[in-house]
Amino acid sequence: MNDWPKGPTSWIEDRHLFVSVPFTWNLPDIRAAASQRSFFWDGVTVGGPAVKLSRRFKNPFRWPDGVTVDYGDIDGVLERVNPRAMRTSMGCVNSCGFCGVPIIEPKFYEWRIHTATPIICDNNFLACSETHRRCVYNCLNQHPFDVQIDFNQGLDARRLSGWDARWLKKLGAMCRLAYDTEAVGDDVRNAYGRLRAAGVIKKNISFYALVGWLDTPEQAWKRCLEIESWKVHCCPMWFHELDALEWNQVTEKQKALGWTNQKRLDIMGWFWQHRGTPPGIEITPKENHD
Repeated sequence: MNDWPKGPTSWIEDRHLFVSVPFTWNLPDIRAAASQRSFFWDGVTVGGPAVKLSRRFKNPFRWPDGVTVDYGDIDGVLERVNPRAMRTSMGCVNSCGFCGVPIIEPKFYEWRIHTATPIICDNNFLACSETHRRCVYNCLNQHPFDVQIDFNQGLDARRLSGWDARWLKKLGAMCRLAYDTEAVGDDVRNAYGRLRAAGVIKKNISFYALVGWLDTPEQAWKRCLEIESWKVHCCPMWFHELDALEWNQVTEKQKALGWTNQKRLDIMGWFWQHRGTPPGIEITPKENHD
């Protein structure tokens, strides 16, 4: 269910190639492919988050002649990427400095839904009104899914109420939260406590942890090891500049914070594959959530 593509999604309709590009570092390869002639298609349309972000590059990303650039949303692309995924809102009310959502979806609004699929991909579902969230929860509750409900894009810990936590428990949902900076540490700990108090089991809780944005390697390890100390899954996510054309690059800004490629590999290897050894960083529990 969560086997998302690691790169662009493409398909052909009436001898026309459509490509949705999720990451900016995919853009050079897609541009090269789009410039080639093919026996299978006569024209190309490219779109997706990376294409939207490319408008903001200091040096504009240029496409070959004959390529149609879609700065909106190619119809039905989410269903093609994952047929069990849905969105109930667009945009986000936050303006986080590391995030491209304010650029690609500058307005926040809710969609009225009448049916549901089990993977919810809203940028900030908990920023929706209580009326909207209640509607979504009820709709999810009425469907006998054969797979686990998954709030896949991450829930905003600052907005997680006890009422939401009880609904998530009732739905048996996978609850993914974001612990992006130590500034939200207390909010994250409180949200985790609310989930546990509502009866959400630990295997249904995981955390995304942004690393390499403004933190040193030691600060990133400390935050991730704190999550691990709760015996839930920690998923560190390497920060890429919004105009990055290289995957997993360690930038000059990151080097100034003490990062090297080996230090990036060390933290990713431990939390994703339990490969290597974590540094001897002492974690002082702020609160007993059990």
